[in-house]
Amino acid sequence: MTKQIIAVHGATGAQGRPVVHALLLAGYAVQAISRSGSTDGFEGSVTGFSADLLNVTQLASTYAGVAAVIIVLPGGATDDTAQRHSETILKALKRAQVPRAIFNSSGGLWDAPTGVPMIDARSLLAQNLSTTVRHSTVIAPAGIFFDVFSEGWVMERLMRDNVLVGPAPAEASMRPVAMADLAAVMVDLLRGAQSWPPHIVVSGPEDVTGTAFATAIAAQRGKPTDYLQISPAEHMQAVADGLSQQYAKNIGALYGPGANVPPPSAPGGGARFVTGPTGLATFVVSQSWD
Repeated sequence: MTKQIIAVHGATGAQGRPVVHALLLAGYAVQAISRSGSTDGFEGSVTGFSADLLNVTQLASTYAGVAAVIIVLPGGATDDTAQRHSETILKALKRAQVPRAIFNSSGGLWDAPTGVPMIDARSLLAQNLSTTVRHSTVIAPAGIFFDVFSEGWVMERLMRDNVLVGPAPAEASMRPVAMADLAAVMVDLLRGAQSWPPHIVVSGPEDVTGTAFATAIAAQRGKPTDYLQISPAEHMQAVADGLSQQYAKNIGALYGPGANVPPPSAPGGGARFVTGPTGLATFVVSQSWD
């Protein structure tokens, strides 16, 4: 039996890799779309594609024959390309007659323009996806991703100084969600295990503090590990050094000092709320902390 092919945007990134792994385990073939076109770290039916998100013809060719496309927009898009990325994807989906699409919005969405191009581009894509493909769902985390704490710039500080860094106070309560749990919901949608609601919001199963996170990592590493709150300026600089200056600028425009963006809009009628199974202990054991 021929495997269905799923195209995955950002396949080599922190949010894309868990999706690719979940699809491969579920028996799908994957067209891994990224800037580099790399397939490093993947084993199985994966073909790499380096796609230009400003080139409709190229992207539509990449989508040709796929059963579905899973989309995440670049967090480091510049102000003048962010909206064009969304427009290109929508046009390519339509031109290639893609039947199904899932958009990982990576966070909340706004009904009205915010003035932050990266955020407004996400809203544009979400608002137009259902009229572009036959079946579509926007899927989002209810809060921060667990996976943020295993990104390279965080891990570098952990290995060097034995501290887990973050901008929140050590005892502030958050409810992180694992990207793998969003990936599992995506697979369920593709398999037909559930209908295609317009919006799915996935939350983690428990509240977690920075101190608790560091304590769990210490137990896994076998080394003392503390949580260290860093200032907004330090956080933005760390993101800039670890990812890109533009990525830090985009985050800063939304959350940084002086940002004046209202809270995101509440999910509309028909939204489905899902609690993922991955808690702190499970996530920490699933990662390498050295």
